[in-house]
This record gives sequence, C-alpha cells and structure tokens, in this order.
Amino acid sequence: MSGEPSGYRTYEIYQRERVGESTAKIQPRQLSSPQYLTDPYSLLTILRENYPCYRDWPGNAFWLTRYDDVTSVFVDDANFETRPKRWFYGLADSGRDLRNELPVLTQRARSHDELAEKVANELVDRFVDRGEVDLAVAFAARYPLELLGRALALPADDVPAFVERYVRMQRGWLWEPTAQQAGRVALVVKSRTPTRPRSSQARLGR
Repeated sequence: MSGEPSGYRTYEIYQRERVGESTAKIQPRQLSSPQYLTDPYSLLTILRENYPCYRDWPGNAFWLTRYDDVTSVFVDDANFETRPKRWFYGLADSGRDLRNELPVLTQRARSHDELAEKVANELVDRFVDRGEVDLAVAFAARYPLELLGRALALPADDVPAFVERYVRMQRGWLWEPTAQQAGRVALVVKSRTPTRPRSSQARLGR
C-alpha cells in the first residue's frame, strides 16, 4: 500500500493501531449488526479498500480482507496458529483432537472428492427453475454445511439440527456472552450410554 513504511507486512503495520484511533468510514459495532448479516459486502468493501487489516477491538479480532495479507498469515507459523473452537470456549480438555490425524484427513478428502459435485448439483436443482435466486443464500451458505453433513454420513433428518448447532458454534466464540453460551451448548454434546441388559453385562464381565 502506498504511504506505508517499507519492510513491514500490512498486518504488522495495523497491529500498531491503538484504541481510539480514527477509522471514520466504519465503526466496530457495524460488524456485528443485523445490517451486516443482511448485506456484508458493503462493509467488507470498505474494509478492503481503506482498512485491509482492521483491528476490531470489541470483537478482539483482526479482519484481513486482502489476499496477500491472508496468505502471509497462513504461512507464518512463527507468529500465528490455528486454534480449534473448543479452545476459544475454554473447553481445551474436552477430548482428543483428531482433525489432523492422517486417516481422518485422508477420509475427508476422499469423501469430498466423491460427494462435492453431487451435493452441488442437488443444491442447484432446488432453485434452477426459480428464474432468479440469491446464490449467497441458496448455494454458498448451504453448500459447505450440506457437504460436511453428507461426508459425516448423517441421516437426512438430522442435517437441519446439525446445521443449526454448527452455526451457533461458529457465531458464539467471540465476546458476546449470550451467543457464547449458545455456542458452548451447541458444541458440547453429552454422550448417551445405552443401557445393556443384565445378561449382556454378565457376558462382558467374563
């Protein structure tokens, strides 16, 4: 970006932003407003063009909106790390994290290869005859969750409940207490241990 000191990445420049510094074109609360949920693109355009590494103090987060900044963070393992949602919810001891295990990664990739085109075609079939549709709502928002539910082999009747819990989990890990509690409840699923007949218990005890 022109006018910035040389030798620093953009996000490093903006990490030096202080509370109260002027960002006249946008206010932090706008990023958690109903208007943002309805039309995120206008605000994201303002961020990308004016504050590409915006410090959201109320949300305790940075908003990176330019490709070079995002990719530089992804490859900078010395300064950044990816933390699972349970860490943000204070559930660090909730169980073993299997998402980076090779068999899990292999199966996930295989499932996506097998199901990606099929799920996409099914979604398109639902609205292809409407004539006009909001692709962000009808396709982009649904596709990753429907693909994930299919990859997990969830019964079709369980997918809506899974999506609802998943969305609550994703929205609740920041600062807002009500959303945070809703996300924590959505994330933690109590196991249900089936009651075995006494005869089965006796056989297992031998």
